[in-house]
Amino acid sequence: NPVTHILLCIALFLEFTGLCAGAWVLARVEKKVQRFQYDEVYVGTPEERIANGRADKDFGDDVGHLTGGGFVGHACGSHD
Repeated sequence: NPVTHILLCIALFLEFTGLCAGAWVLARVEKKVQRFQYDEVYVGTPEERIANGRADKDFGDDVGHLTGGGFVGHACGSHD
C-alpha cells in the first residue's frame, strides 16, 4: 500500500532527525482527522450506565486462571 509506505517514511524521518517520535505526530494527526473521543462519549460514565441498567459486571474470584491471575476487575458496559 503506497499510503502506508509514505506514512512509514515520514515517521522514520522524524525519528532520524530527533525532533520527536514520528508515531506520536502521526497519532495526533489521525486523532484530529478521525475525531476520536473519550470512551465516556461512547459507553457513558459509570453513573450513566447504572442509571440505564447497564452497570459494569463484577467478576468472581475464579477469573484468575483465564488471565494469568493479574486481572481483578469488571467488564465495562456488560450486556447480560
